[in-house]
Amino acid sequence: MSEDESKKRIVVVNCDKLSLDKPVYLCEGSWKHIRDDHKEVSLDHLERALRNPSKVVEHHVRPNNLIFEGHEKKEGSEHSIRVAVKTGCQDGNFVSTAFYSSDKLKGKQVYPLLEDGDDDKEL
Repeated sequence: MSEDESKKRIVVVNCDKLSLDKPVYLCEGSWKHIRDDHKEVSLDHLERALRNPSKVVEHHVRPNNLIFEGHEKKEGSEHSIRVAVKTGCQDGNFVSTAFYSSDKLKGKQVYPLLEDGDDDKEL
């Protein structure tokens, strides 16, 4: 796949639940990685996790990265869809990977805001 092909945007999602300044894009290169390494992830689950997440946290190690957790589960398990998004790029926000997991999310929760007002609490 050429560099131009890997940057081709195949999905554009406006994340209305968060105040992101630009849409989230899924490019062909990231989708190829997901299809090759996380075959169980469906494009439908990925899009729904971005449009209607159950939770979003800032990545605990990588600055400018968010993890969107969706409502959909991997068939036959309790593993939820998770989508990693690189934010703050000049030309938008970009999906880097997607996978299913039931591991506890680590990082500051940014959606939904915690009811006790303690949004800075690390999960």
